[in-house]
Amino acid sequence: MVNYREIIRLKSQDYSNTSVATSTGSSHNTVAKVWQLAQDKDISWPIPDELTDLDMQAILYSGRACINGRKLSNFECIHNELASPMC
Repeated sequence: MVNYREIIRLKSQDYSNTSVATSTGSSHNTVAKVWQLAQDKDISWPIPDELTDLDMQAILYSGRACINGRKLSNFECIHNELASPMC
């Protein structure tokens, strides 16, 4: 699980993506994406203690349907692809 709170805390203190990634065990691409989403949604440090990482994920990735932190598949699209004739 991505530690959104820690990424935002460290990035707000001007740490580099690489040092934040090393500290949080995330990739530097994840750090960059989370920081960009936080800035786009005007989320800054300090974050209220009531917000968990799952809450933060729901806020940052509000357009995605997730269960237990995993993005849901588009089963209608999969069904249509499997039903189409092979060339």
